[in-house]
Amino acid sequence: MCGFCRTPAKQTNLNKKGFTLIELVVVIIILGVLYFIAVRPNESDHVDTTTLSASKTIIKGDLKHCRSKAMQTGLAHKLVFTMGENHYDMYYEKPTQNVWLYYKESENLTNDAIIFATTLPNQQIVFRSNGKPYEDPQPDNPNQSYNNDVLVERSITIKTNAGTEKTITIEPETGYIQ
Repeated sequence: MCGFCRTPAKQTNLNKKGFTLIELVVVIIILGVLYFIAVRPNESDHVDTTTLSASKTIIKGDLKHCRSKAMQTGLAHKLVFTMGENHYDMYYEKPTQNVWLYYKESENLTNDAIIFATTLPNQQIVFRSNGKPYEDPQPDNPNQSYNNDVLVERSITIKTNAGTEKTITIEPETGYIQ
């Protein structure tokens, strides 16, 4: 203190406004913990959705390929699905032998995605030479009447282990796949 005044020689301003470094670090840690609690689970949902979208794209591509092959060759083509699996088979008709011949196996869908359900009779979809789907009452006999047009929308549902689902639909009149 100086002799003439009652104030300290070195003034300290205790009324400074602002945050200390420790306070800022604590706030950042709290925000990080909240992020991992609240936001992180949604990222795994995004992974499921991405996985499912990729599998849906593969199936749609094979359905469109099968439909276009039927129109190009003039022979019926079909896909046969196995419930609970992550693959399916493609066949085409051999009219001279009255049988379905194996065409190819699908790419494996992602490990998490399985074919969960279909509204397809006998778990198969058959496309005739005009690209329209038809019901196949005798799944092992391709030389049958093609008068069994699909009258209702058909669908294939794929699902992940986490329970996320996506559905592919096939329009009855046109065979359009969406």
